[in-house]
Amino acid sequence: MLQIVVLAVLAIAPQVQPSLGSLKIEFVDTGSVRYRITNFDVPGSVGAQAQVINAHYYPGINAYTGGHYSEAYGQFTYMINNASFWDGHPYQAHFIGTSHHLRGMILVYHAKGVGRLALATSEFEAAIRWNPRNYAAHLELARVLLDTGFKDQAASTLENLIKLNPDKETLEEARAELKKLR
Repeated sequence: MLQIVVLAVLAIAPQVQPSLGSLKIEFVDTGSVRYRITNFDVPGSVGAQAQVINAHYYPGINAYTGGHYSEAYGQFTYMINNASFWDGHPYQAHFIGTSHHLRGMILVYHAKGVGRLALATSEFEAAIRWNPRNYAAHLELARVLLDTGFKDQAASTLENLIKLNPDKETLEEARAELKKLR
């Protein structure tokens, strides 16, 4: 089995750097946001869970929106690698699904290297498994499948999204993408 290594220069926590094999993927950071702990109160989160959300999940969101994708990828990797920590938490599917979704977005739009689109496909699929109503993950998965030559799978992904009856804007976008495929 071919393994892939995603190498990232992480500002913090290099021990969460993913180890997936032998190919190299480079994240293209566009911002200078650095790690900072947040202090959000998330219902259902107490003690260590509240600390982890504020030490990893929200700092990952902040790094992503601030253009520091290598750091964001590391924070989301931490969340995913510790998914069982969230067992029983009312927002587990949201935290882990969003972490996969945003790692996929980083791989597609903010990374370079062979294998990144295959990894992104896996990330979007995982996001959908965690939260089937993550409509944006369905759209991005269809786009990556199309870009990598899997037209039939892209069409199937869009058809499945349409069956979920998403919001009007997403529905129109999915139909337009599907129309282009036919």
